[in-house]
Amino acid sequence: MAVQCLARYNRVPKKPVLDLHMSSRSSDCVVLALAPPTVGDVIDGYEVVFGTWEQVQLNMEETVRARLSDSVNEAYCFIPIENLCQSTRYFFSVTAVNQEGHSPSSDPVHCRTLDPEDIHLQVPIILEIQSHTSSRSATVITSQRRQHQREMTKLFLLHRKEADTGTSFAWSGTRIERERCRHEVDNLQSDTEYQFIVMMVGEGGRCQLSEKLWLKTSAS
Repeated sequence: MAVQCLARYNRVPKKPVLDLHMSSRSSDCVVLALAPPTVGDVIDGYEVVFGTWEQVQLNMEETVRARLSDSVNEAYCFIPIENLCQSTRYFFSVTAVNQEGHSPSSDPVHCRTLDPEDIHLQVPIILEIQSHTSSRSATVITSQRRQHQREMTKLFLLHRKEADTGTSFAWSGTRIERERCRHEVDNLQSDTEYQFIVMMVGEGGRCQLSEKLWLKTSAS
């Protein structure tokens, strides 16, 4: 076992890649999408450093840390940065972390949060009372309401394990069909609490997030 651990953590991760085509923004949130790690990299989590131009100039950026579960170590993961000011430009960079240390920082990116009147997207709705779990999966039910959208949109179902106080996990995400209201999430751990969000993404990376849903899988 000790030999396996050394093999897993034989170097720091390579520089993470922020995928701008998969990232999105609303009036008070930016959802950063991180491309799958380089083959051979083992990542325990990410650290996101962000701030407004004024914060950057004063070296007063904030940091969000997100642990990485095994299920997202070989796939895209999403890190929402919440409680931002509307119509404000923010700068972001990300480092990957494992037991050997920190990777180089990602190429910095910046974007402006939106004015609420510029989003033009309906807020997705999860029907909590109809959603449920088994020991290894969850069924998330979304509203079937139909409203005219001014633009083409995509829907994503994000989920993550509930973490201990003071820590959080990055979100796994899969694209879901708008015409369906029943969505399955498999390969979950038994007797574990998870959070779920539905994200609608429109043109220019505009997005709206549903309210969070908490569900606990049953014991095996």
